[in-house]
Amino acid sequence: MKNIIYSIFILSALFLGCKKEGSIGPEGPQGEQGPPANEYEFYLVFGPGTGNNIQYYDMPDLSMYGKSTFVFIEYSYDYDWVQLPYLLPQSGNNSIMLTPITDELLERVTIETYYVNGGTANPWGSNITLRCKAVCIETRFVESHPEIDFTKYENIKSFIKK
Repeated sequence: MKNIIYSIFILSALFLGCKKEGSIGPEGPQGEQGPPANEYEFYLVFGPGTGNNIQYYDMPDLSMYGKSTFVFIEYSYDYDWVQLPYLLPQSGNNSIMLTPITDELLERVTIETYYVNGGTANPWGSNITLRCKAVCIETRFVESHPEIDFTKYENIKSFIKK
């Protein structure tokens, strides 16, 4: 038994006492980088009256991405970012749908709001300002990374150009 303990002690001392000699190997290749994303933060004011349930924001580089653009739109409600389209709960059966429309030709993002119950009236009884974000990421990047949940702003904000 004594011999086994001495053997373990000597082997441990040999391995722990060794020092690496020689140069450090070359650095490995850099990992895949995601495409830079452009982020736009803007405010849209909706209000009562004809046509005030649809508002838009001009995004001049939207056409730069062409048809390979993925546009992710969110708006802030109760200090939380959610992806559009979004159903804004209201009392009764008057919930309001917020729907994004991306137009690369006109280089703009439009947000349309309407009652879900099929009513044609403007859903806003008074002015409301919505804080919005639009994030443009190349579609091919989105399609090649199914492990990323692009419906969550937290998951994509690291790709945004600073």
